[in-house]
Amino acid sequence: MSEADTSGPKRFRSPPYPAIDLAKAIERARTLYGKALHHPVQSNVLADAWKYGIKSSGLWATAAALIQYGLMTDQGSGDTRRFQLTDAAIRIIKDADPASEKRVEAVKRAALAPPVFKELWDQYGGAEVSDVVVRNFLTLDRREAGRAEFSDTAANDIIQAFKATIDFAGVSPSDTLPHADEGKDARPEDSPSSENKPTLEVGVKWPKPPPAAPVKEDVLPPPPADASDPYYFSFKPSGGFEGGFRLKSVKDFEALINALNGFKVMYQPLSEIKKPPERTGDAEDPAEF
Repeated sequence: MSEADTSGPKRFRSPPYPAIDLAKAIERARTLYGKALHHPVQSNVLADAWKYGIKSSGLWATAAALIQYGLMTDQGSGDTRRFQLTDAAIRIIKDADPASEKRVEAVKRAALAPPVFKELWDQYGGAEVSDVVVRNFLTLDRREAGRAEFSDTAANDIIQAFKATIDFAGVSPSDTLPHADEGKDARPEDSPSSENKPTLEVGVKWPKPPPAAPVKEDVLPPPPADASDPYYFSFKPSGGFEGGFRLKSVKDFEALINALNGFKVMYQPLSEIKKPPERTGDAEDPAEF
């Protein structure tokens, strides 16, 4: 048996997702702000602020979560890697009014910043969906769609963090939030008008139904110009018939009435149609038929 055959299966890795909910991420950002303010810092400052070892998996999971929520950015790699809180994080941390419009928008925007959270919100919105359905979506449905699926453990963590985050942020299907970079570093003359500003619609986006096919009406063709009959009829495929008439004399009236009486039989129940009188006599003469 070759070395490749004895190496065992490859370790399964789920796609990225935030390991903590938004409320905890904001608290971590607040703690880091007390150490670094808005300055870029190295990972040892993060470890000191969050009381983790420099090689602790919890340190890097927390840092990754803040980045996913848009509360922190990172640049560089290795010893030159630096971490810095974003403007959105500082708005959330320092705004003294928790109900201010800008802070509320920043919190809601952060809640849907993780790609998997945005995907779940677009899929289910604020609907009450069982954990089983969401877990199947994150694992089985993604796999069948040819996308990287999450492990069962990761799916459970995502469901718990997603529910806590949406509840904390108060996101609802009716929310419409501006983009995070709207109006940033823009001169007044370059700013788009309010009618043209891009928006991020938060909620379930249902596809528009296709336009209904036009209803085809049964059109009665006009009578020929040289028609000599005082009336004309046209049967409709959908049922019934329509017609018109040109009456110039009493005879024309009587012809129309006789014709309508003939059509009337078509709409009468069989029980109401009068039977013709029975023939009388000793024998029927075949010659009469």
